[in-house]
Amino acid sequence: MLRHGRKGIGRFHSPERVVGDIRRGHPDDSKEQTIQRLVNLHCGEGAVQGAISGIGGIFTLVITLPLSLFAGGVIQARLAYCIALVYGHDLDSPETEAKVASCLVGVGGTSLAALGVGAPRGLAAAIKRRAIRRVGTKLLTRVGGEGAARLLPVAGAAAAGAMDFAFTRGVAHRAIDTFRPHYDTDATH
Repeated sequence: MLRHGRKGIGRFHSPERVVGDIRRGHPDDSKEQTIQRLVNLHCGEGAVQGAISGIGGIFTLVITLPLSLFAGGVIQARLAYCIALVYGHDLDSPETEAKVASCLVGVGGTSLAALGVGAPRGLAAAIKRRAIRRVGTKLLTRVGGEGAARLLPVAGAAAAGAMDFAFTRGVAHRAIDTFRPHYDTDATH
């Protein structure tokens, strides 16, 4: 997921291209306005892919859930990389990659110490735990509750889209907290 979020895949473009396109379209935007456009774009993409994956309801869950987790993770990783780029971070540094991963597992801040891990193996375990929680949440949303997602594929699509929108927005907030320089006095460009 991180690699595809960083480099792009097929028609899913790299962070440099996405940020460049937004900056070309809105050259007078501040950093914060650019980031808001990025958040809106990626939350929309996340909601659409979540809704598409939920259209079949429980009947297609076995096939769509893994694809949805992967696609959502790539969208969220690219968003975190885009935010890092706007704030001037080197996207190819191991530190930036680790911080992007920490945003995806639900930990913000400027240090991986918040994860309680110091080694890549610990980070991989944290990512795995987060993925398992997301699978559980998606299963509960699609199968549980009042049963609407079970009975009506449209309800399943709406629930999945809303959930992926919320997950993506959460990653955005953690990425902003992680990558925004705390001393940044020039927040206009």
